[in-house]
Amino acid sequence: MPSARRTSQAPTVADAPKTKDKPITTSSTTAPTPINAEAGPSFSSSTQPQSQSQPNAKEEPSTDAHLELLTEHFGYNPKTFIDALVYLSNEHLYSIATEFENVVLSLLQDTPGGELEAEQGLHAILTLMENALDHTLDTFELYCFRSVFGIRARQARLMTLDHHRGLDLRRGRSTQNEKKSASKEVLVRPL
Repeated sequence: MPSARRTSQAPTVADAPKTKDKPITTSSTTAPTPINAEAGPSFSSSTQPQSQSQPNAKEEPSTDAHLELLTEHFGYNPKTFIDALVYLSNEHLYSIATEFENVVLSLLQDTPGGELEAEQGLHAILTLMENALDHTLDTFELYCFRSVFGIRARQARLMTLDHHRGLDLRRGRSTQNEKKSASKEVLVRPL
């Protein structure tokens, strides 16, 4: 049995010599605490940013959180795009099944009970093909939402749409500019 463990499993006492931290002990009442193996800045409990409530939580790409940004960027909704692919795949499957049914019926037309056998066989084959296609397209949909259309919050902050190019949308500068313009208005106004 291989000694390697998945990254989702907690480290064990046997893993202690491999790590430079003190050995992890387990008891029957508490679960072992995982070791943070990610590189990056370390924070003490008082300086840890509020956005990272869990030190081991990775920022997962999300399509739902940035759906409006993606829709504006691509010119179409990513969910609608995936749904259209699923619909087209199912339509293609049914057109193939119709042609297959015509061929099978023509081959079994002289056989007694051939029409019933063809109907049952086609139903079984179509059910298997629908299940296989549904499973494959569900996997494809998840992959697209996580990898193709999924963006992280820090990536969304760096994205600039064409009609936003050249605009200064930073929060700090706009308040300083407003204060300067307000002070100029006060100086210019007569009493």
